[in-house]
Amino acid sequence: MRKLVGKESSELLWSFIALFLLGFFLLNPILIYVSLIPLLTMFFGLMFDQPKNVKVERLLSKRSLTVGGVLEVSVKISVQDGVGKVIVYDDLPECFKVVEGSNRIVVWKSLRRKLKASFSYKVKCLKRGSYILPATKWVSEHPLGLKKSIWGDGKNSIRISVYLNLSTLEIFKSRYAVNLPSPPTMRISRIGHPSTDFKDIRRYVFGDSVKSINWKATARRLLTVLDLPLVNEYEREGKETVWIFLNASKDLESSSGFKDMFEHLVTAAASIAFYYLNKNCRVGMYIYNGG
Repeated sequence: MRKLVGKESSELLWSFIALFLLGFFLLNPILIYVSLIPLLTMFFGLMFDQPKNVKVERLLSKRSLTVGGVLEVSVKISVQDGVGKVIVYDDLPECFKVVEGSNRIVVWKSLRRKLKASFSYKVKCLKRGSYILPATKWVSEHPLGLKKSIWGDGKNSIRISVYLNLSTLEIFKSRYAVNLPSPPTMRISRIGHPSTDFKDIRRYVFGDSVKSINWKATARRLLTVLDLPLVNEYEREGKETVWIFLNASKDLESSSGFKDMFEHLVTAAASIAFYYLNKNCRVGMYIYNGG
């Protein structure tokens, strides 16, 4: 808490001295009486202090949420003594946007009673990460401005974690399609080493090994000398590998609507990776244009 001495009281004092001396030298009793107004104002004003004992309690609906999720914040205020205006507010991180209510309130503390007030608001986080919600701050002001404001905070800073909102990808099936095979539980690589599991017989293509030629099947199917021989095809070893390329250019960091374009790309890439990992595939990611 910080307290500064105001200059308004000194201005009233100098006003009293100037009017009193002017009335004294001009022998004008009206100016002398008028000079008492700033003096009495300063005297009675300094008898009262602005609120000092301000207690702040803040409650959050949750400590972790996903990108685009809504966080509800409630703040309770209690002022014990003093008189004057009290301003209470929350400084939010840059990526937090207030979608309902207000993150500040202005209340008046009277001399006779204890003040209790509260306010609430809802915020939406636009980026993933770990953030610290700073302590709730308050400022109390003297009713006549004769003393400088008193600053303080509620000592209630909180860490909030924001995670990606992963979407579950599904294969679209048209209602006009019938007897479609269901996707395999595991995708086999097409470029791995051949295994001993037989897959199919196909025509010979350039690059096939001579050892893979099925001479018996070729002899049965061979019609002309120009026909290609048939080869045995075997399942490949290993899992299918999927590469995801993510553009991390700074041009994608500009805000557009509720979320940055880069946040959309990260969410999409994570969802695609999650889908293929569930299919027991090997997933790799390459991030380019970063820096």
